Amino acid sequence: MLCIVIALLPQPVRAAVVGVVTVAEGESHLIRGSGYFKLEKGIDLEEGDVIHTKDAATVQAEMRDGSIFEVGPASEFYINEYRLRDDRSVESAAVSLVKGWLRFVAAKLRPSRRYEINLSVATIGIRGTEGVVSVDADSSSLLLNQGEVEFIEVNQAGELGVAGLVQPGEFIRRDRGKPFSKHRTASKSFLAKMPGRFKTRPKRYKSTLLRRGVKPKFVRAASRKDVERILRSNPRVGKKLKATFGGGARDIDQKRGGEPSSKKKQSPQKRGAAKHKRKSSGSKK
Repeated sequence: MLCIVIALLPQPVRAAVVGVVTVAEGESHLIRGSGYFKLEKGIDLEEGDVIHTKDAATVQAEMRDGSIFEVGPASEFYINEYRLRDDRSVESAAVSLVKGWLRFVAAKLRPSRRYEINLSVATIGIRGTEGVVSVDADSSSLLLNQGEVEFIEVNQAGELGVAGLVQPGEFIRRDRGKPFSKHRTASKSFLAKMPGRFKTRPKRYKSTLLRRGVKPKFVRAASRKDVERILRSNPRVGKKLKATFGGGARDIDQKRGGEPSSKKKQSPQKRGAAKHKRKSSGSKK
């Protein structure tokens, strides 16, 4: 498996800023803490954030170390961990593409430091590289444009398996339950489905941002469905995700002061019948 959450309005403890949204085209959202927010340019990103794009939407995140992540349409991208040194270089970082498309441009690392992208049936160890990955529930693919990466198989329990080295221009794919296959060029189906934006050179937009530190606009509480979908897709980071989301978000109805949907409310008639039954059983004793 490739190895990337209630109060009246959720206001999680402020974490260190690790990046900023520089492109937000189409409808996209940010899951942070137990809240679901509208995503816009200028919003700062933190460890534990999840970017969720709808069809035809694209988001670009530019990180403090100089790395770029472009999240394609109908995709979900999770910032598991992003530890920076005082000079803004990466000490250790891990992100996950839960589903969809991602283009990455990773800053160069020193040999002792770690940077990985987790996918559904594999994980990629990167170091000053550029490439495009695609993920669904049962397969993960990588087209490497620059640099060199290690592509490592991951099983459903999150355990690492066979590793392979990928060189510039090479394409590698793994389907669940099968060994990976490496090719000199990307498959026609991969290239046909790749977002058009990913076929041109990546650009940086941070210097042109009109605003920084934009406050995300609250949409709703993160539902149990949001959390469980991400947890199912990330076997290697399950514990961290559960801690991030506080063991799982409550259902949306609780934001309105209601009960969780798993606890159905009784109608007044049923409550009255139950009360009468308790009185009757008590009088018989």
